[in-house]
Amino acid sequence: MTQLQSFMVPECFDSHIHWLGTGEYLSQLSLIGVRTHAELSRLLQSPSAATAPVSIVEEWLCGFGWDENLFDSSIALHRATLDVLCPHRPVALVRKDGHGIWVNSSALKAVGWLDENEYFHPDLRMFGDHVGRDAQGKPNGIFKESAKTAFDRARPSPSLSVVKSQLLLAQTHFLNQGFTHIRDMSCSPLQWQATQELAQEGLLRIHVDQTFSAEDKSGLAAALSLAREASQIDSPLGLDSGAGVKKFLLRPQALKIYLDGSLGSRTACLNNNYDNAAAEKKGGVADFNSEPSSLLAQASQRRGDGGPCFYNAKELEEVFLEAWALGLGVAVHTIGDRAVSECLNVASTLDDRGHRGPLFLEHVQLARDEDLAMIKRLGAICHLQPSHLVTDCSWLANVVGEKQVPICFPWSRMETLGIPFFFGSDSPVEPVSIFRTLAGIELGGQMNLGTLKKPWWQYHSRSRYLRSLEGMLPESFSRHFPEAFPAALAKDSSSDDLRTHTLFEGSRTPLVYSTPRWQVFGRSRSTNQ
Repeated sequence: MTQLQSFMVPECFDSHIHWLGTGEYLSQLSLIGVRTHAELSRLLQSPSAATAPVSIVEEWLCGFGWDENLFDSSIALHRATLDVLCPHRPVALVRKDGHGIWVNSSALKAVGWLDENEYFHPDLRMFGDHVGRDAQGKPNGIFKESAKTAFDRARPSPSLSVVKSQLLLAQTHFLNQGFTHIRDMSCSPLQWQATQELAQEGLLRIHVDQTFSAEDKSGLAAALSLAREASQIDSPLGLDSGAGVKKFLLRPQALKIYLDGSLGSRTACLNNNYDNAAAEKKGGVADFNSEPSSLLAQASQRRGDGGPCFYNAKELEEVFLEAWALGLGVAVHTIGDRAVSECLNVASTLDDRGHRGPLFLEHVQLARDEDLAMIKRLGAICHLQPSHLVTDCSWLANVVGEKQVPICFPWSRMETLGIPFFFGSDSPVEPVSIFRTLAGIELGGQMNLGTLKKPWWQYHSRSRYLRSLEGMLPESFSRHFPEAFPAALAKDSSSDDLRTHTLFEGSRTPLVYSTPRWQVFGRSRSTNQ
């Protein structure tokens, strides 16, 4: 990686993180880098595993970060593997991309999906190929996308105090890495309550642009309801400062939906078929308790597609219009090129009818040139994660196809076209590190995906992000995007108090200053040094 000199980032910004998910990861078992059964066994049966559930939910053993692309032949990705290692305790291990979960039989029984006679709940049929199956056609303990979301809803939830402690843990982690501003992509009613309480207690020290996520279509109504409630917050610039709570620290800003899944789980929506089609067996609405022969025959006929979009055009239109009517933006998870196209086609149709609001495309890991031109025309803003390329490079061509690699990770093409885009980590999926961003950018250059002409760290500046909004939005969005309206913003005299800068000096610990007082978070440093 390039030898770095000192540089200063105004309002250092991680534009795409999962705040609570990061706190959960920091308090759970980490399976990142696990390759062998011996490593997995040591983790799950270690003394630390005995205390892991204290910070999540009692009795459950929770972990994060496994990646089957790293596993050798000693690990069978099946609930039976976890049953042997942890026979009497529910185990739930989230895949590195957050789009899948691996559970044991005790966990399935705890949520009522498996009975004592090894009979699976018939409702599992509705999740189709999001439920992994073994050679006998039975669920193997791997659940993706909608099935994972349903499992998460069925298992016990943490308490309010646990959620607050995890948010604080993640906040400290972000600040230690030099990030003073985050754009949080997931929020439940419990998290929203916890965040407001932290602000009211004076414990919130990081600036949060909050989105409210619908993990699937069944959660859309609840996410919209929460977004509607949050959008009525008293001050358009954040929480009121009357009780010592500073403005700008917390701002509801957008509704988030998932239009597709991930490349690693092969659930992203691509125009072309997945090259590694044999990695999946798809069985539609099969009866998991029936004889497997016909199911496997059906599965063999369903291999090779490019993955579905999770919303159709009419459903997307309704989501966009409802969120924009609240003065909120819409953040759309779009990893595959077909998902990007479908999202833009709907936005373009609405634009032709006179409807335009803040549109954020999250990830955009594959994009055709014609779609980049449409992003530019529509004024959409993209949030990208170069760190994903560091993880994905070893298998990218095997999943999307060698011919599709040139349209992957398009930040260089976006910069050439003048499309506004910003960088984040997608923590906990990738590490919270501005230098991980640099590693991804440099790797993209080596893979002939292009280079950046402007200083790369500018794309981590929230000040630059907010300037990109100026002149883009109708007045109805001024409540939650005040920086897009400089005249209105100038009326608030407290805004300058919270301007921050992060100084990065090679490998030294980042220093975070606030102006005009030049305070340092974490340790003192005189301005004349």
